[in-house]
Amino acid sequence: MNIITSKSFPKDRYDYLAYQLGVDPQVVFDRNQHKKFEHKSVNSFSYLYFCGKVYKLKVRCIEHENNTNYADPDRNPLHSCSKLSDIDKYRFEITTYTVHQTFVNNLNKKAREIKLPYFIANKPPWSDFFHILGVFFPLSNFSNFSLSNEEIYTEVYNWLLECNEPKIIEVENTVKIQQAGFDLKTSFRGTNQCKKLK
Repeated sequence: MNIITSKSFPKDRYDYLAYQLGVDPQVVFDRNQHKKFEHKSVNSFSYLYFCGKVYKLKVRCIEHENNTNYADPDRNPLHSCSKLSDIDKYRFEITTYTVHQTFVNNLNKKAREIKLPYFIANKPPWSDFFHILGVFFPLSNFSNFSLSNEEIYTEVYNWLLECNEPKIIEVENTVKIQQAGFDLKTSFRGTNQCKKLK
């Protein structure tokens, strides 16, 4: 896999495998696609898209979690990490929250259009629109992302490889017949018509 990324973007925990396994010029992960988008914050309306799957995110302020005078950690309000330079002050987790299939389909369509195997998207519950994060957000920032480095690399590689495959367009038989130069009304006669001609 060939990873193209800006020097300003962080590396992800599996990147070293791209060099160990060899760079495949046919499979390109261009992380600079993020620069097309403007949104920079990760918040309570953020989701992680990863190779066809979508996860609701939980953003916790570490300072509040370690405060013994703070309420039950499970009831802590969700926070917004508006400056990614402050990322060390927050803990990011994926949840088991069920995401609506329509939203999954919309993200999947957009992901294949821009060829980004994973990214953060923000979508408030009162809107059907979503915004993709304008910077690359590595999977290494998630404390509970369960896949190993090798598994992540394989998933990303196969997803990008699938995006490169040409789509098979099904053509109806009637269209094929006409393309072959036949006329549907006169070239093919029913059995009754054949009997009348005898």
